[in-house]
Amino acid sequence: MKAAVLHEFNKPLVLESVPVPEIGRTDVLIRIRASGICLSDVHICRGREVEGMKTPLIPGHECAGVIERVGADVKNVKPGDRVVADYRLTCGQCYYCDSGRTNLCHSAKDIGFTVDGAFAEYIVLPSRQAFPLPDQISFEEGAIIGCAVVTAYHATRVAELRAGESVAVIGVGGVGFHILKLSRAAGAGRIIAVDLDDRKLARAAKLGAETINPQHEPADALIRKLTNGEGVDVAFEAIGLAKTVEAAVRSTSPRGKAVFVGLCFEKAQISPLWDMMWEPRIANSGRETEARVSIDHTRADMKEVIDLVAQRKVDLSDSITHKLSLDDANRGLEMFEKKIGDPVRIVMLQS
Repeated sequence: MKAAVLHEFNKPLVLESVPVPEIGRTDVLIRIRASGICLSDVHICRGREVEGMKTPLIPGHECAGVIERVGADVKNVKPGDRVVADYRLTCGQCYYCDSGRTNLCHSAKDIGFTVDGAFAEYIVLPSRQAFPLPDQISFEEGAIIGCAVVTAYHATRVAELRAGESVAVIGVGGVGFHILKLSRAAGAGRIIAVDLDDRKLARAAKLGAETINPQHEPADALIRKLTNGEGVDVAFEAIGLAKTVEAAVRSTSPRGKAVFVGLCFEKAQISPLWDMMWEPRIANSGRETEARVSIDHTRADMKEVIDLVAQRKVDLSDSITHKLSLDDANRGLEMFEKKIGDPVRIVMLQS
């Protein structure tokens, strides 16, 4: 089969012929019809997430396709079924898996990170990782559900977002754009989109968000101005920079929540007293700001997101801005890394 293989960090992927992987008794072989490109894929190829990674490696963790073959003990899917892959390979037996928090499984492996992934014509997965993809969802939409959308959905669950609450989304790239969509679907009231890229802000405005460009003034100061000093109920950080992590905490209301979603490799400077406990605007008044972390997703999230998209409660029609072929994997990574063409999500299609 054809695959785009990472042999060395910071070097182009090599398009080559590799054997079709063998399936075990509980595995399925999926013929990939669409695979998404995520910023995490860029991090991997640039060597920024190297713990547990070995080369050669086939990157890619967002994919959807058709079941080609099944192992002897597989009962939940059959050849010909349309499926979306859950890239988080969990054990299904530990405390966290048993309690439904599969994103915290200590034995988990991720396709495209520590095992071969979706930048290929085929992939083998345990059958429990293949979720049925309804006919009304395209393969390209199914592919991005597996990360960009479900990661955003999990963040809204971590936030315990309630109808009517005010929201700020700091960074409206691929994940942030879907946090905005899912916040709206959850019934959020006021939604503020924050980004330095006016193209992204224009896209967010079409969905009804108020927009802020913090090019000349800190994001938290602008959010407070827009909310008459009160701040927002939930501030999502979806970039992964120290200054935006700090801004998320400082832009919340006295009982607000800051939810960190972006992968931040830097150290942020937050004072629990001055940024989270003390309310300087009102004499002798305090704050109870909460800081929460959202990582990956759960199996329950996958099912719920697929249902939301199938019922068109969340519209993904404008989420896929570029469609390429597997042959263009390096170009797609470059486009995403350098923001060429203002991509939200880039999907590589295969027949």
